Amino acid sequence: MSYHLYPYYWGERKSWADLYQFDDNDPIFRAFMQSGMARVIVTVRPGFEEAVRHFMATGQIWNAGEVPVIDDPLFLSLVDEMRSPKATKEGEPWREKIPTSLTILQADSIGLRVEKALPGNCEPGVKFDDNLGEMCVSNFELNNNQIGHSGDKWIEITFNEMDHLNYKNIGDVVFPRRYRCMDNDMVIERDASWNSLDSVTKAYKYLAEEVSQIEAVEAFATGENGLTFRINASKLKNFAFTKPGGDDGHDTLKFSVDLTNSVLKISSPEYNRYGNERILDKNLQTISVTEYLSTIPLSRFLV
Repeated sequence: MSYHLYPYYWGERKSWADLYQFDDNDPIFRAFMQSGMARVIVTVRPGFEEAVRHFMATGQIWNAGEVPVIDDPLFLSLVDEMRSPKATKEGEPWREKIPTSLTILQADSIGLRVEKALPGNCEPGVKFDDNLGEMCVSNFELNNNQIGHSGDKWIEITFNEMDHLNYKNIGDVVFPRRYRCMDNDMVIERDASWNSLDSVTKAYKYLAEEVSQIEAVEAFATGENGLTFRINASKLKNFAFTKPGGDDGHDTLKFSVDLTNSVLKISSPEYNRYGNERILDKNLQTISVTEYLSTIPLSRFLV
């Protein structure tokens, strides 16, 4: 075997500096390590040219017989054989969906109502042909939900004048103030940074932040000693909020939502206890006595 070494610039440009700067006392080894490419000449005994060519192409040693040619249709490499294995059928055909990212693991978990966890509704013992062409009846309940649109229904209702409008400043109200929302007690203490002449809206903003910690509920201060509640009616069918005072007929906002009939029913405050003035819909409009004492179209609150 003989070889001829080519200079460093025959190799990759990024390796030039390392190749050129390599040094060693052995001149042959140094020339080898500094070379960018080499040409090797292998002496082959006459008559063994095809065997050597076969070894260079496949890495396999040919011992005897006719040398296989890679492009010959009778030659099949192990890799090609593994790419298209011949499978054999085992048992009878059956139909089921394997677990994927689309598998419904729990009914209603993504808004789809199903009877079973997997999206299949086949009776036990159902047999299928080899092509699995027979389909089972789907157990999905069709609805009008659209991709990219939430199925949740949010409503807005305002409870104003929890304190008389004459109470404009922090110094006009008494602290601590105790509230209750959906079985959650909240105590609003006077912050040390609040000045007596600061707007009482500061306290209501703090209260709104506390209420917003409740799941499916958001709250915003109105600037009229009250809060606007934004509620996920799909999760909360009944809502209750109580302010300080101790009189449920005057100090409690309580209502229920009927999504089936698309109506809202107010239980308190009582209409003649200023409920007609303090309870407003999403457009901050008052509610007529007829609707207040019976049911109100949910469209007046949906956002």
